[in-house]
Amino acid sequence: MDDFYAARSRLIPPLPWPTFAPPFSLLILWSGLGVGVALALTPATFLIRRLARPSDLQVLMAAQMSLANGCLLVAYPVAGWLGVELGIAPTFAIMAALCACAVFAFTRLWPTGFAPE
Repeated sequence: MDDFYAARSRLIPPLPWPTFAPPFSLLILWSGLGVGVALALTPATFLIRRLARPSDLQVLMAAQMSLANGCLLVAYPVAGWLGVELGIAPTFAIMAALCACAVFAFTRLWPTGFAPE
């Protein structure tokens, strides 16, 4: 078993936070990613609640959930493929640029002076 850990330590770089045991450090990372996703998706639900009529709320929430899951269904394989082909740093830059393009498109497509009924 010692040979396994010795070989593993030569092949796999250590985590950036070596003071925590790997399961605990992954739990911290998972929690941080969960907070990030919540910060990204929660404003969408507030926006839908603010702009939708009560009768349309259920349909719009379902549409938003389907759209978010569809984007994730495309983004995860693309990020994985780019990560393997180009490396992590270029993949991060490409995905960040796509996000910046989406924000730019949103700011241009959202009507100015739009107020809910």
